[in-house]
Amino acid sequence: MTRTVVGQPIGQFWGYKVIGRFDKAEDFYYHDANGQLRQVAIPEGNTISSTSTWIGDYIFEDKNGDGKINAEDCDFIGNPEPKFTWGFGNNFSYKGFDLNIMFSGAYGNKALNLTRMTIGDPRSKGNIMRSSLNVAQIGVIDPNLPDTDFRNLRVINGGSTTMPAIQESDANSNYTRVSDLFVEDASYIRLQNISLGYTLPHKWLQNIFLDNVRVYFSAQNVYTWTKYKGLDPEIGAMYGDALKTGVDKGRYPSPRIYTFGLNVSF
Repeated sequence: MTRTVVGQPIGQFWGYKVIGRFDKAEDFYYHDANGQLRQVAIPEGNTISSTSTWIGDYIFEDKNGDGKINAEDCDFIGNPEPKFTWGFGNNFSYKGFDLNIMFSGAYGNKALNLTRMTIGDPRSKGNIMRSSLNVAQIGVIDPNLPDTDFRNLRVINGGSTTMPAIQESDANSNYTRVSDLFVEDASYIRLQNISLGYTLPHKWLQNIFLDNVRVYFSAQNVYTWTKYKGLDPEIGAMYGDALKTGVDKGRYPSPRIYTFGLNVSF
């Protein structure tokens, strides 16, 4: 899931790279440099079968070129550390009114959205994401030929190219293998805090023995601009472990907080 190597940034995401999907029978084979027909690498121990690796399954990168997909094919798939973080704030005042605004953000950081591995699985018996309904659908090429022969099957829907088909089993580990499909851009801009107040004029307070009265309203975590598909791009470190920074496995999002207040000085 994460790995630290000397000379590399700490706690980078470690997993498989998805390079395609088996949409048709021809995708299982390729011609090597010598023109020889070879089978595309599939998970070690698997065969081309409806209960193993089948039409609609992911194609993983065979990093070491040994013709099989296993732990030796894992690689760095994302860095949770941002290129920079920033904050910007300002105060405005006019005739007793005051407005305070604070923005914060990060750029260039990635997040490993493990939550999506669960709620993105259309086989789940619980709640799932709407996008998970757009799975690859398999159809026969010739209805007069058997639908148990992968050479007579192909992906027929023109929807998402990143969702696999629902199989008899997940022997290809489409939903359980940590891959770059679950690594997302977690850069964000957040309106962290906004506060609006009004201080009553002193002449209004002279007869009631008060020095100062200010009423205000403030809000925290008002709005976040981000491409991240999870609940909150500001993930932090899972279990407080610096080696698991940016790993989102059901992290509770930062709550939006509203406050009304009254400051009185005698």
